[in-house]
Amino acid sequence: MFIAILTLLSALSISGVAIFYSVIGLATIFPGAFWPVVIMGSVLEVGKLVTASWLYRHWKQTRFLLKSYLTIAVIVLSLITSMGIFGFLSKAHLEQNLAENTVNQRIEIINNKITSEETYIKRQLLIIERAEDSLSKTSSTNDAAIAIEKENLKDVQDKFKTLLAVETNTINNLNDRMKSLDADVTAILTQKNKAFFNEEKAAADLKASQKEERATIEANIEKAQNKIDQIKEDYANDTAIIQKRIEELREGDTDDKSDVYAQIEVAEANILKAQNNIDGLVIDREPLEAKMIKLEAEIGPVKYIAALAIDWGVTNDVDTEEAVRWVILVIICVFDPLAVLLLVAANQSLLRRFPVKPLPPEEVLDLEKPDDEDIALKWNEAMVRKQNDSMQQATDQLKDWKNKLEKFNKKVPKP
Repeated sequence: MFIAILTLLSALSISGVAIFYSVIGLATIFPGAFWPVVIMGSVLEVGKLVTASWLYRHWKQTRFLLKSYLTIAVIVLSLITSMGIFGFLSKAHLEQNLAENTVNQRIEIINNKITSEETYIKRQLLIIERAEDSLSKTSSTNDAAIAIEKENLKDVQDKFKTLLAVETNTINNLNDRMKSLDADVTAILTQKNKAFFNEEKAAADLKASQKEERATIEANIEKAQNKIDQIKEDYANDTAIIQKRIEELREGDTDDKSDVYAQIEVAEANILKAQNNIDGLVIDREPLEAKMIKLEAEIGPVKYIAALAIDWGVTNDVDTEEAVRWVILVIICVFDPLAVLLLVAANQSLLRRFPVKPLPPEEVLDLEKPDDEDIALKWNEAMVRKQNDSMQQATDQLKDWKNKLEKFNKKVPKP
């Protein structure tokens, strides 16, 4: 008895979890009709369990067509449950991947900025090197100093292009995310099942849930746009200063190297500033890398499963996404079917503990039950009528015998 109750509780608990995962997964597939899908999925899941239990108890007494339909219904509902569980687990994995991709993107942007600053430092070191070489040489013109300034101008242009590309890519990515949010809202408004729910309200609710993310995206776009404006302004100022120095060198005295020392000081200041920028970017990158390590640790088991398949020689290369899909398929193959079969096993145990008296075979039931109640009534009436006729015939016969006896007595002479 204990095992029977334990089996029943286990079946109901697994079924309850399967119902929750399935309903949430189906609601994720149809986000515009959340509550209708939740109600529909819950009722179907409970109906599936009741149907499986009823079929097991009345399998022999159930007609073939009804039995076949109910069996097919249980199988189809199990497939729908598995589909909902697949959607639920896939959604969880995709959300984790989205967070990982977002962090990866931010780290990549910071790395690009660091690379740009390092390239800028290398160019400034070359400028200092050329400036020091020009100090050790004697010439009749300021061509060396002018060449250095032209290199400075080129460095400023390269840095401007790099920083502008980084911020522009950031804005494009943010705009793409905003378009994705708008597409989700538009998809609800353009759905065909408008008879089942208020699509305007559903779209408004979804947009309200996106309010915080939309505000963050708009703030980041504005911040990136301000950076672009600042980069353009700095580029214009640096370019004007360098052009002015070039003009002064062209108009200055021959072999005028008084401005070379100033150029070296400016280059050294630029190097110091770039190094400070790199330090700040590294500080900004550290929490993102820590978060990335945490996210990678969450999907670490899946990667090890994929590596195990490679070690066993099953395949040469396994994608993480493919490995996750296989893991989800393995889970759903033993999730809902196990719940249904455990429920059947619990019914079997309970029937053994509390046996039910079997009904007579169908042939016996047909014999015991008259086909038509009118026939029974007519039969009773006919039997009564036959008894009355028999009684009347007996009475008439008795009267006839009595009359014959009286006539016989009259003819017999008296003693």
